[in-house]
Amino acid sequence: MRFAGDAPTLTSALTISAFNTGIGAGSVIAGTALDSSLGLTGSPLVGTVIAAQRTACTHARHDEPAQAPT
Repeated sequence: MRFAGDAPTLTSALTISAFNTGIGAGSVIAGTALDSSLGLTGSPLVGTVIAAQRTACTHARHDEPAQAPT
């Protein structure tokens, strides 16, 4: 919200839309995993892989030097 400037409502709407898009994408990916040959183990396996990727991205991002706000 601090970067929203004159459009805090738009920023809030985009944040909620991104959250809902993530929920929908996760449901599609989990459903595809359940329909695959992985069966019931597919959904937790996919969730573990996604969580590991996000953790790696977060750690890589924190290793970058901090930049001063402009």
